[in-house]
Amino acid sequence: RRVGGKGAGKDVVAGWLPSWLPLGAVLKAASPTKTCTGVLGGVLGGTVTAVLTGLLVHAEIIPAGSMPRWSIGFYTVLGVVVGVCAVIGDLFESVLKRVAGIKDSGRLFPGHGGCLDRMDSLLFVAPLYYHAASIIVHTSGG
Repeated sequence: RRVGGKGAGKDVVAGWLPSWLPLGAVLKAASPTKTCTGVLGGVLGGTVTAVLTGLLVHAEIIPAGSMPRWSIGFYTVLGVVVGVCAVIGDLFESVLKRVAGIKDSGRLFPGHGGCLDRMDSLLFVAPLYYHAASIIVHTSGG
């Protein structure tokens, strides 16, 4: 569904898991189609994407300097936190649309909820990632 980043991993897995592991609805007031399984899939997708990114960095398939060379454990924790924040961003955007009484946030991507739906996970992920990276750079003397 989305292209690029940890949000993409979240959306792909979240869309796949609910079909075979129904666990019930999450935050029906925000969006009647969201499920606990989708949330778990989203976090799993974000975690797997982060770990794969870490492995590619360590294997030097991703060029040195373009991504931080953190431990795989750190990439795993980052993936879980990013996955949770991505789901929160998705739910937050759904609440905004519901309060505004609109189904789609635009017409650029018909049938996909609009442009904001394509990047809703970034609402909470981008600030988190920025501050985490800033703290790490600052504490490492960079």
